[in-house]
Amino acid sequence: MNFISTKNNLLYAIQTVQRAVSPKNPLPILSGILFKASGNSLTLQATDLEMGIECSVPVKVIKEGHIVLPARYIIDIIRKLPDCDIDFNSNDLINSVTIKYLNSQANIHGFSAEEFPIIPNTDTGQTILFENNFLKQILKQVIFATGTDENRPIFNGVLFEFNENNLTLVATDTHRLATISVQSETLSNEIFSVIVPAKTLSELIKITSNQDDQLKITITENQIFFIMNDIKITSRLINGRFPNYKQVIPQSYISVINLNLKEILEAVERASSLNDSNSQLIKLDCAYNNYIVVSTSNEAGQIYEEIPAVVEGEPIQIFFNSRYLIDALKAVNTENIYLNLSGPVSPCVLRTDETNYLSLLLPVRP
Repeated sequence: MNFISTKNNLLYAIQTVQRAVSPKNPLPILSGILFKASGNSLTLQATDLEMGIECSVPVKVIKEGHIVLPARYIIDIIRKLPDCDIDFNSNDLINSVTIKYLNSQANIHGFSAEEFPIIPNTDTGQTILFENNFLKQILKQVIFATGTDENRPIFNGVLFEFNENNLTLVATDTHRLATISVQSETLSNEIFSVIVPAKTLSELIKITSNQDDQLKITITENQIFFIMNDIKITSRLINGRFPNYKQVIPQSYISVINLNLKEILEAVERASSLNDSNSQLIKLDCAYNNYIVVSTSNEAGQIYEEIPAVVEGEPIQIFFNSRYLIDALKAVNTENIYLNLSGPVSPCVLRTDETNYLSLLLPVRP
């Protein structure tokens, strides 16, 4: 393999795919990035066997070929190279590559590309088209509610529920829940659901953060593919049955509080500044007609703030985990929010003027 590339193209591709490299994986080959030079492009791949990322960039290919290079070293070297053309030339007999730049060169030992896992293709499956920025927006509104417990993988993903041109996203870690529904003619008119790992979706949001083009999603029996321009992200789906989330959403409330999002978020963030790992309680006192009280009290001190609000219904005091409450508030994109309360120990439902979105948060006993 021999090719010449600009530093910017090479660094872009390496930084894109390295998110799928698992440094703790027991298989040494998975600590590397696959380089494949063919035609007029260089394609890089990385995988941890659960998620794979592929990125292609234009280069001048002198000799086609492939090799796997350790991500740890190749990333550091390319990042520190001068801004000039870079000549890659591999020696297949000893699985090494010589990198020439200006009047200097570096040599890196790698692995045979034949040992690298094959990332599945997207020839079959359900295909959906999305505007990338729109998908990222709705993902951010639910992904915060996913879990991280490896013993309960079902809660570590986002449910994609398709139902006749309607898509509902749901995430929950059993302490909180978020769901949003959207309609589009580009969606499947079939009824099915899959659970996509939150890790994959987080990387999708980061990798495509500066791109607003159309995103193609293909879903097979146990894989999902996200394809846009020069990037392809592949992920295993999470097996299992997602819990019946609808049955935990209260259908009636004893109190509804209308708040300005910015004011309540800033008040909760200020109150949480006194919290530590042992105490993360925030109290909302909703016993007044035109304001609520946000407060906290612990060994570090006390904070008390009155926030303008429209309170309808019965007076109520309720406690929340401050971090969970902040996460829920930050996921909202509207100016005003509604806190729908069913009691001091019943789930709180956060709604907006957009009827297709809600999040649910369990209160904490003081």
